[in-house]
Amino acid sequence: MTRILSGSQCIKHWFPDFPRSPKDTDYIVQESIKGSPEVEYLLNTVFKDYKYNVLSPNDIYTLKISHCIGWDINWSKHMWDIQFLKKKGCTLNKELFYKLYNYWNTVHEKNKRSDLEMT
Repeated sequence: MTRILSGSQCIKHWFPDFPRSPKDTDYIVQESIKGSPEVEYLLNTVFKDYKYNVLSPNDIYTLKISHCIGWDINWSKHMWDIQFLKKKGCTLNKELFYKLYNYWNTVHEKNKRSDLEMT
C-alpha cells in the first residue's frame, strides 16, 4: 500500500516550529482503508502518480487551499494552516490546485460560484 503523509504531521515534518500538536496522522491513499483514531486514510486519486511519501510544503499548501476555498470543512483550522505555510514561503501549485478543486467537486457537494462575466 502506497501512502503519502499529509495533514498536520506533514506540516510538522517540514516545519518543526509548527505550533499545533497533531491529533492524528493523515495519509493519502489510492484505495479505501479503515483507519483508527490515531491514523486516518484519505482516499484521493489526484495523487495516484505522486513520487514521494510526504507531500512537499507547496503541495500541502495547495491541498489546504483547494479544500478550504469552497467547502466549510474545518475551515478555521485549514485557514490557520494556510497562513502559517504562506508565512513560510510556500507557493500555490496551480496545476495541482485545479486537479484537486475538480476532485473535491466529485467528493463533496458541487461548489457553486457566481458567474462574474454575466451582464
